[in-house]
Amino acid sequence: KLLSGRKYQLNQIDLAATVTRLTKPGTKAKLTGQTTVSGAKVALLEITPQGHFDSRITKEILGLDMQTFMPRIHEMYEGAKKVYGVEVTTLTPNAPVDLAV
Repeated sequence: KLLSGRKYQLNQIDLAATVTRLTKPGTKAKLTGQTTVSGAKVALLEITPQGHFDSRITKEILGLDMQTFMPRIHEMYEGAKKVYGVEVTTLTPNAPVDLAV
């Protein structure tokens, strides 16, 4: 079983789990600005989660690539303290997969 530094299981913080968690009824999101990641324009959303798997988390920041709509930034906060963060610097949507391994 693989765990993050905060002992989160990968199935709690992977893309599918994050989307499921952040789209639950009652979850609130607001657009807070934009930034760039490796030259890509990224829209920043501040999300107040409902029924989070870690009750200490008060907000999450999700940065979506404005061209591909794929996540480039994901952060979790306890109040003002960032306690988890991921930044995707290289993204190749629909990349070919070599199955001859």
